[in-house]
Amino acid sequence: MTKLELFQIISNAADYGNICLFVGAGFSKAVFEETTIKPPTWLELLQKIYTEKNIRFDESELLGKSCPEIASYLVSKMMSFDENLKYEDAIKSLKTIVCREVQYIPNENECKTFAPLLKAFNPEYIITTNYDLVLEAILPDIGYPLAPTDCLKSPRKYVPIYHLHGICQTPSSIVITNEDYIQLFRPNDYRLEKLALIMKESTVIFLGYAIGDQNVKTSIDWANNIYKGLDVENAKKIQIVYKSNPSNEVYEIGNMMTIETNKLSLLLNEFYEFRENKISEAKKESDNLLKLREAYLSGDKTLIDAFISDENKRKIIIKKSLDNRVDLLVPFQFFLKNVYNQCWINARPKGAFKAYNDMTKIILDLLIVMDLRNPSFFITVANEFSKFAEYIGNKYYGQSFSAAETWNTRKLEIPKNVCKELKKYGFNHSFYIEQLVDEILEN
Repeated sequence: MTKLELFQIISNAADYGNICLFVGAGFSKAVFEETTIKPPTWLELLQKIYTEKNIRFDESELLGKSCPEIASYLVSKMMSFDENLKYEDAIKSLKTIVCREVQYIPNENECKTFAPLLKAFNPEYIITTNYDLVLEAILPDIGYPLAPTDCLKSPRKYVPIYHLHGICQTPSSIVITNEDYIQLFRPNDYRLEKLALIMKESTVIFLGYAIGDQNVKTSIDWANNIYKGLDVENAKKIQIVYKSNPSNEVYEIGNMMTIETNKLSLLLNEFYEFRENKISEAKKESDNLLKLREAYLSGDKTLIDAFISDENKRKIIIKKSLDNRVDLLVPFQFFLKNVYNQCWINARPKGAFKAYNDMTKIILDLLIVMDLRNPSFFITVANEFSKFAEYIGNKYYGQSFSAAETWNTRKLEIPKNVCKELKKYGFNHSFYIEQLVDEILEN
């Protein structure tokens, strides 16, 4: 896969509205890359605390230990050096230092640089393992900070910034020791369950974050295995990793898509430009949809006649209307009624059986692509079908042989689930629809 193909996947997810940015320490480092401020990694932060507490960071003793285990080891060392120091006070002291060490805020220029890059993703959620307030400073207008004890919700128009491991404003919220982590794996822990659901439902983009955290790994495992029977649209996991000589190709390991970069800000800028072009194209398309909407509502006679007589144009209009359900579906239903009114006018002259064939072609084009998640649209189509179903062929009361030929040629293209819904509708509203659909279901 190419970089542009990946950008298209991300842009589609941004339009869909289910992007979750998962932000780690690498993002804060990228923000301050051109400054003297050097946000520490988790291990660097622990090393600073060891130094402040005059405890030697003995790599031989700590070899093979995880960062939470190193933090717990630090607490035990602090207590061994001071017999009067209680465990709760040692923990409080440790977390207070952590909060003090991450009190760095980007300046105005850094905020102006990174704010549009993050907004280009149109994130539904931002989850961060960082303790700092860098994201809140960059997104002061839409960012809504949340501590681990908060539910992952925010007021409308805001983006929740969920500090999974705590926030520097509240030292007690900091998750850093092994004991803190054990609490996250309690049965039915909100954070773990919510994270697993987000991993399943969202396109998750990992920015400056190496997937090493155990509860994050667990959430990904849950999403892949516990919830594997669920069908989710636009749900991908994308990791951005640092490499001094990055590959131009996007590669997949398992279900994780990975793209390499030697500078996070450059890659984010590339996506920003790609996204801006897509938004510009979408604006033009939106203007075209508005014109089409107006044509639907105005009863444009030229468009109605073209819809009836031009099969290719009709299919294009149907697809556009169903693909843009929010903007066009209701006006399109109004348009269809005008289309069928015109068909009935065309059927008035004696022997005008072609009009019934036109109605049949239109109804088949609609039924073949019918999405039953649009029940009002189904009812609109079924109602129009019920008005002329008896005229198809000569088996019942109909005399339009051309309509019968069209129906018999294409009827098996109608999805079985749509046929079953038509049968239910026919049972209550139209004997003729019920009989026509029975012929399909019997095959």
